[in-house]
Amino acid sequence: MIDWHRGFGLILSDTLAGSPFTVDDEVDVSRTRQKLDVVVVRKGPGEFNGELPDGLAPLADHNLFTFKSHQETFDLWPLQELVSHFVAYRTHVSADWQNLLAPDRLTVFGVSTRSPAQLAAHAPLRRGGLWGVDGETRQRPGLGSLSPASP
Repeated sequence: MIDWHRGFGLILSDTLAGSPFTVDDEVDVSRTRQKLDVVVVRKGPGEFNGELPDGLAPLADHNLFTFKSHQETFDLWPLQELVSHFVAYRTHVSADWQNLLAPDRLTVFGVSTRSPAQLAAHAPLRRGGLWGVDGETRQRPGLGSLSPASP
């Protein structure tokens, strides 16, 4: 198998020779082990017929949660971290890169016990304090859209 990352790194090393830049390939960007707060996975056919808290229904096949207690702030950083968990989880549970789990089979949730005032500066609260991400994945009934403002 061809090591494309190494080859690309060598091309960039040659291109940037004599400049103040260095090139490394296959860099481990995690300082510590990254863990999702909670994952809820469908293990068989059927639906959940109970009552879920506001904004959590309907559940997808894979549901990724980050939870911020009263001691933590849910601002733009945890939202970006949740997106990175979505990408990492999707590749982790997929057979290979050519057969990634379809994005509509995953939903991410950011749950906070406090009002996320800093995040509200980037994406105004809608519909009773809930955010939702609509778009390519799927519509989330009862939730507004999250559209972060440009910095």
